[in-house]
Amino acid sequence: MELRVDGDDEATISGYAAVFNKKSLPLGFMGFREIVAPGAFAETIKTADVRALFNHDPSMVLGRTRNNTLTLEEDNKGLRVAIIGAFTKFIIRAYAGERLGLSETAARISSAINREYGADLFVTAFIGVLDEKSGAFRYINAGHPGPLHVSTERAVDILQATSTPLGIFPEQEFAEYGIVLEPGDFLVLYTDGLYEFRSGSEATPETIAREVGGLLPTDADTLVGKLLASAEGLSGGTFDDDVAILAMRRNPTRDETA
Repeated sequence: MELRVDGDDEATISGYAAVFNKKSLPLGFMGFREIVAPGAFAETIKTADVRALFNHDPSMVLGRTRNNTLTLEEDNKGLRVAIIGAFTKFIIRAYAGERLGLSETAARISSAINREYGADLFVTAFIGVLDEKSGAFRYINAGHPGPLHVSTERAVDILQATSTPLGIFPEQEFAEYGIVLEPGDFLVLYTDGLYEFRSGSEATPETIAREVGGLLPTDADTLVGKLLASAEGLSGGTFDDDVAILAMRRNPTRDETA
């Protein structure tokens, strides 16, 4: 795999998962070697939901063909792989380090994704900046499932998507909003895999908001654990899409911890 960045700020992480008609390195404890023939992956590319894993760990998904964060293509050399999630993370970190406004940062990230992959790929994202002293939280929601702002009064508000996903057009504008996390407040982020296995009107962020409201009062670790356990129970432990949950809580006052 390799990372390339050119003068136009375009970047890509890609490489070959297999090279055709060439002996592999010794494999397994017996040290056997294999040769992959051209066309070996053609059917899999067409029909399978392929995932790229870090260190073969199924809980650490780097990219997936189903959600367009992993692309696979056979060429004359072999099976070429591009991990879009890694590219997006690189671009976000690069532009965030320039300390631009959130709207401009999101616009530059979006343009870079569109230049690299065209309109066939888009990326949903929630990008935020927290002032730890004041609790002020500025954010942009680009098509991501609405994170939840949970107040100490147990009100649960959904931070709805107000902008289109990143990368759809060469030039896009992104609206910036803000909230204040008071002492004891939560911010809960999650992927749509947490609810999309549900049926009908239950397959929405509103369902997650109601579930979170029913789990209060609680702490961040317990909240994440119970949300995941509930989803696993309802789905039978099998999800159609990746599930990720992140909960953070501003340190409560002494009265709230008593």
